[in-house]
Amino acid sequence: MTQLLALSVEAAVSPAFRLRAIAEEDTGLEHPFGWGVAWYPSAGSAAMVVKDPTSIGKNALTNVLSDWERFASSIFVAHLRGAAKRTQIQDTHPFSRTYRRRDWVLAHNGDLRHEFRDALPLGDDPVYEPIGKTDSEHVFCWILEQARRAGVRALADVSRAMWTEWLGTINALGTLNLVLTDGVDVLAYSDAFGYRPLWYTRRRPPNPPLRYAGPEVEIELGADADMYRTAIVVSTAQLSDEGWVPLAPGSALVARRGALRWCERVTERDADIVAATPAAPTARRAARSTPATAPEVVEPRPEVGAAQPAARATVRAASAAETRDVATVAAHASAATPETRRRSEATPAQVAATSGVSARVLEGVASTLNAPEIRDAAIAREEGEDFGSRHFASRVLETIHETVYTYEEAVKRSDHLLRLRPVVDDDAELLEYSLEITPASGVTREYADVFGNSAVELQVREAYTEWRVRARSVVRLRGSAHPRLRSLYDRQRLPLVWMPWQRQMMMPYLLPPELPESQLRELSAHAMGFAERQDGDLVETLKDINRTIYEDCEYAPASTSLETTPFDVYVTRRGVCQDFSNLFIALCRLLDIPARYRVGYIFTGGKYENARQGDASHAWVEVYIPLVGWRGFDPTNGCLVSTDHVRVACGRNYRDATPTSGTLYDGGGGEKLRVSVKMFDRTSDYSNERRSVKR
Repeated sequence: MTQLLALSVEAAVSPAFRLRAIAEEDTGLEHPFGWGVAWYPSAGSAAMVVKDPTSIGKNALTNVLSDWERFASSIFVAHLRGAAKRTQIQDTHPFSRTYRRRDWVLAHNGDLRHEFRDALPLGDDPVYEPIGKTDSEHVFCWILEQARRAGVRALADVSRAMWTEWLGTINALGTLNLVLTDGVDVLAYSDAFGYRPLWYTRRRPPNPPLRYAGPEVEIELGADADMYRTAIVVSTAQLSDEGWVPLAPGSALVARRGALRWCERVTERDADIVAATPAAPTARRAARSTPATAPEVVEPRPEVGAAQPAARATVRAASAAETRDVATVAAHASAATPETRRRSEATPAQVAATSGVSARVLEGVASTLNAPEIRDAAIAREEGEDFGSRHFASRVLETIHETVYTYEEAVKRSDHLLRLRPVVDDDAELLEYSLEITPASGVTREYADVFGNSAVELQVREAYTEWRVRARSVVRLRGSAHPRLRSLYDRQRLPLVWMPWQRQMMMPYLLPPELPESQLRELSAHAMGFAERQDGDLVETLKDINRTIYEDCEYAPASTSLETTPFDVYVTRRGVCQDFSNLFIALCRLLDIPARYRVGYIFTGGKYENARQGDASHAWVEVYIPLVGWRGFDPTNGCLVSTDHVRVACGRNYRDATPTSGTLYDGGGGEKLRVSVKMFDRTSDYSNERRSVKR
């Protein structure tokens, strides 16, 4: 059995492939011939391909796959076992071709009928021609020729309607499991007839080592750094016990840098394939592929920009219509006329008329499946939510924040610093505010600190065993669910360029945390993975970081402390709002994006989806976007900051914005802390008239 394997990882990893020699007396196994692995060293556009037409176990060439220091990449495509017949080097997978200044790589598992050259013509003067004699290499050249004629420059430019047409045309000629990459995105397609379906999984850190030992190959992905990489793994077989999802027949996925960009069915066995090319597989081959019982069919949800983990796809039993669609394809194939076998010379109406398939299948496919990422991104930039919503809302929130310190030993002298007064600006109006302190302080000073926070300094010179602070505020918030993130004048791309005076002003928000250099290098590689996955688009990179932390990190109260570092959170993928914000800030600063720590409150409303951290002070991140300003991102809840968030204090880190802090000079043993935050929606109770501020 041919073993296909593809990896799309957020940053470079170095897996180990070890091929096993098959003894001649092992009659229970087919004798394998041919293996090959392709990767992109140094994240470049040139692919390196190592392959051998014969499998003879461990030798100097196979040592490259486990011992060579340059065997590291964010993309790997492997064809780990070839057909059970001797092949030449030019017929060994994977194949590589240069198109639009990048090396593209293809690996194929399946078998097309002998007339594939006639059904997939390359033209009289082809730009791409096969070197060998395999159907796989011919298919590769044909796909590149279709891309050239369509004017697409990258795999991401190919719409799902194009994939429906191209893959349906090829799959109608036989069995087709395919992996294709341009060094940026990875496409995996599972045969529409259910021939050896592909499986995929999204490995989220911290990952256990991936070790698979089959009769032909051993694969190991377990280096220390590899455990912290997010990866999409596609394989012919399930390589471990973690959550693998079968790619439904006729479905394709596209992965980039460990994120699933989309995953959905692109061809239908009884419609799209026949409509694309009525020369479908013969009845004998179709009957052999038909399962005896109704299989389980996975229907992955459409995924754009890796919005949800792949493992959340649902499984349902196939319907009776789906179990007989292979026979339907065979029936259409037997009725097809010779003229319909040359689709490149026929119009959609002619193909529909001769194949017995309605023209709706051909002409309506664009409206149902045509959602290319490049078009969606362009529309989002021009008219989408990133430019802000025109519909602004107003909400009035009341917050009661009570902090109580108790001590077994009386405190005789202490100093305290409070930052509890909400921000007042164009988006927030303070209607009421009061601050109650027990016991009363001897000396009180109010001022704005260097970060613009409203601060209160207290000096307590009387003995106490309980110190209580109660802050109540009523704030009217103005904004929209989609704050403006993009400039109307310029498209922000990474790396950002700062004028010297701008960098000087932003320096406190550009310095990464003080960590060992090795840890900062690892975090930097993690941050660059987001930027490269989003083609350097600043806003998309920020949204990706925000979404990924929310989806991949576990909210675990009491699992961390004030000493927990961003690297600790990166390794364990667990923590609370403070930890997620610190990780977000570290990644931004390593990308030279100014980021600051914000403390405040979030209104959950009991039934609101942003239910995390609703009963205490909350923390999130504010990022400075050129020509836009400071914008809030809440990685704990995976959302943008809007009228659910009441802003209080900000700074370089949590120490600069802590709501209450202080020093005990005399006494104070056995300290205990109790914090209570309650929020209420008072929108209906307040008119639009300004209320006087109370203290």
